[in-house]
Amino acid sequence: MRSVRWSLLFVATCASLATGATSQLVAPASAAWWSEARDGRALVVYEDGKLLFEQYAGGVTRDTGFAIASITKSFASVLAACAVRDGLIRDFDELVADSLTEWKGDNNKSKITYRDLLSMSSGLDGGTSFIVPTYAEAVRAAATVPPGVRFQYGPNPYQAFGAALERKLASRNQTVTDYLQTALLAPIGIRVSAWIDALKGQPQFPSGAALTAPELMKFGEFLRNRGFANGKQLIPSDLLAECLKVSSTNPGYRVGFYGPSPTTPGGIDMFWCAGAGGQRLYVLPEYGLTILRYAVSTRDIDDGEFQKVLFPAWTGNIGVGCRGSRGIPRLTSYANTVPFVGALDYALTILSCPENAIGIYLLGASQH
Repeated sequence: MRSVRWSLLFVATCASLATGATSQLVAPASAAWWSEARDGRALVVYEDGKLLFEQYAGGVTRDTGFAIASITKSFASVLAACAVRDGLIRDFDELVADSLTEWKGDNNKSKITYRDLLSMSSGLDGGTSFIVPTYAEAVRAAATVPPGVRFQYGPNPYQAFGAALERKLASRNQTVTDYLQTALLAPIGIRVSAWIDALKGQPQFPSGAALTAPELMKFGEFLRNRGFANGKQLIPSDLLAECLKVSSTNPGYRVGFYGPSPTTPGGIDMFWCAGAGGQRLYVLPEYGLTILRYAVSTRDIDDGEFQKVLFPAWTGNIGVGCRGSRGIPRLTSYANTVPFVGALDYALTILSCPENAIGIYLLGASQH
């Protein structure tokens, strides 16, 4: 097969260009077929806050409360941001041992920060998947290596976070459940269908929450809008961004979220929440997209394969423009095939458009 590579030369001098029709990027009907063939039960797509696509299967409806598994971890991460906002925690780099004082005598545990816990880089033994310990049991888990050395997935770090938050809230006479409701869920307007151990005041954070698709989409939209919901900036955007910093021990993990490093060349602004069995909540702020998948599979899905079906038009970064009077833009393609001479339906998107520029000029295209 003959390989064809196209390079385009363009100069940017423009002010605000829309990213183009997002609907050219996403193919929800094909993705729904792919999903259902792999035990999918729901696929919901919002574009710029409006319902673009919605499909359910297997008796699941938009009113079905669905166990979201480890997507729950993302709620815990954002709750930590709420705690920083409210002055309960100084910042994500505060030592957890300041609250879990029994950790001060342990050479490894004494160095663990909240960022370490929630990015599962703390050195704390992860525990056994699908067996969630109590808060107290998680606090007693061993730290097998120092923080920042190894990514150790499991329920212990998130339950230890719950225990630390519980200590913080004691002086306020609040339970963790109370704080979760008043600081995060109620301001966004989220109603959960169930949350394991919430009635005990110690909601499970590694997993444990169940929500209908529309309710989980509220969380996704809150993330897409960088902490803004119901007419208010509920969490400062720079504080919420702390949840999306790449883990020190796993380049594919953030602080309770997944996604490629935002500094990857040609990468897009994309992250997601993931739960066992193929539960997913994808957020693409750059394109105004929030996408939910529910499933009942005993196996997880390959995000790369699913994203190929979900975003068939995405062919990635073509190149970088020449420096103009206002800066350098980036050229990205939305197309199922490489462009060819005479094509009328090939769309290009200009990203990272410099502010206060006056136009984008395409000077030429060449075939190599």
